Amino acid sequence: MATAPQFRYFLQLPTELQLIIWGFYDSQPPIRHCFSLNAHHKRVYAAFDESCQQVIRRLGQRGDWSAAPHDKMIRLTGVVLVETHPQRINTIWDKFCSTKRLTAPSPFVFVNFERDIFYFNQCSYISPYSGSHEWFRFLHNPIDSLFPAGDEHWIFSVQKLALRMDCLRPGNKLKPWDLETLSRMASLKTVLLVVPQQHLMAWASDPSGLNVAIGQIKDKKMFVPMNDLLPNMQPQVAKSIKVVEEAVISALGDHVGHIDVQIVVDPIDP
Repeated sequence: MATAPQFRYFLQLPTELQLIIWGFYDSQPPIRHCFSLNAHHKRVYAAFDESCQQVIRRLGQRGDWSAAPHDKMIRLTGVVLVETHPQRINTIWDKFCSTKRLTAPSPFVFVNFERDIFYFNQCSYISPYSGSHEWFRFLHNPIDSLFPAGDEHWIFSVQKLALRMDCLRPGNKLKPWDLETLSRMASLKTVLLVVPQQHLMAWASDPSGLNVAIGQIKDKKMFVPMNDLLPNMQPQVAKSIKVVEEAVISALGDHVGHIDVQIVVDPIDP
């Protein structure tokens, strides 16, 4: 299995040079760790580097060491299809995508909980008990488990969370497993509710104005606040998004006071 690049002699460098390298590393845009399911309920993962606009490899192996001062190693659950092609970031959200991916049993991944964004797709899942659309189904162990994640799970160390909304589906109610997980994420500092760019046109009260607005964000690499892009949404759409936002805020409970919750658009998600 291919792993993330490592430099095992880093600590032998002069301290001044180590500090320069660490400072450069900390100033870089975050890595997006993207989690989804395909149509066969297989877990799909990709790491996307905003600085170079490409999928990168962040896989490791047990015992690997990273020179980056804040990097941690987590282990993903079950067999995961890992996207490795540099230009295929958008295919991770396509549940019918048939491109070949690396099959990795319970892979280890390098992450930075202080800087990186953990980005979950709202996926369709049909279990023996019911059908649903969920953000955190990727984390279930096994995939059809009804039991909550244990307190030691890495998800509860996440500080920056992005939740991709299925905005074209009516009655977008959050599932108990998602709400229960959110209620326990005491380390959170930022929650981004992500509106896929492809869904905006269906909502535009002014399609021509929307085309101009989308053109203005094409070169932006970070998430764009929704209000900056589309101030005048159709009332029913604004209400639907508000319902999801209120449910997330309610689930965060006592932690919400120190969490920045935003509705954003992803310029990289066409």
